[in-house]
Parts: sequence; structure tokens; C-alpha cells
Amino acid sequence: MKMIKPDVISKLFKEIASKRISDYYSSLISFRETDHSNFDVLHPDLLSYFPSDSIQLLQQERQIGPGNMFVVRTKYTLKIVKWWVLCSLTENCMNPPGSQLKCHFDKSRERLHANCYRYDQSVVNLLLLNDFKKIEKYLMRSLINSFERIH
Repeated sequence: MKMIKPDVISKLFKEIASKRISDYYSSLISFRETDHSNFDVLHPDLLSYFPSDSIQLLQQERQIGPGNMFVVRTKYTLKIVKWWVLCSLTENCMNPPGSQLKCHFDKSRERLHANCYRYDQSVVNLLLLNDFKKIEKYLMRSLINSFERIH
């Protein structure tokens, strides 16, 4: 990701200071939202490691792109990173049998799994969604257009 707008850091800190200083928001903040839900790209076997409260919630909430995040060192961050790393060290957690990156979306995107998996991205999204229930708690939409993808 490449920063393309000025004052991103000052805008980030201003929003954190005015709106996000509480346990109600995550200390891991992404600036990128994907165009698919958590359910679309979640390998069902991951739920045996990190059960979800609601399949409907997984179907409704989109994923964040974790490649561009602001991370504050807090007890909460250490907890999420601990589980994220432990999953990465467990073959069937990070790479369940039959996992593939390429998706097969159809018209019923919200209801059907796309037969793909986003590996570390799916793991961190499941962990955050389980704790916060809404993407707004760990996505800063106001800064999404401040970055562009570098191909």
C-alpha cells in the first residue's frame, strides 16, 4: 500500500483521540475493506479452532485487509497476535486441508461459501469479529482513500 494523501498520521491520531479511546474499539486498525464477507472466504475447519457466535454475522460483515494496519501495543493486541501466531504454527489451522486462494463466487454470495480461504487474513478477521461484532470497530473508513494498492 502506498500513502497518497497528506496528513494521514495526524488524521489517524485525531480520530483515535476523539472516538477510539476505549475498549469498545480495537487497538488493531485497518485502512482497507475487502469486497467479500468473512463467510465467503472462511474455511469451515477454522471454526474448530475459533468458534463463531453467529454464522449470520460472518455472512454480513466484510473482511478487512490486514496488510495495512495501525497496531498499538496493548494487552488486547498481544492476545490477538498470540492466537494469530499460534494458528500460524498449526498447519491445519492456518492451512486447512483443501484450502485454496482462488474463489468461486455466485449470485448468493452472502449465503454460500466461495470455496476459498484467505489464510492469515481469515484468521485475524475471525478473531476481531468474534470480539467486536462490527467491522467499524477495527476499520477506519475515513482513511481508506488515503492509500492505494501497489501491484
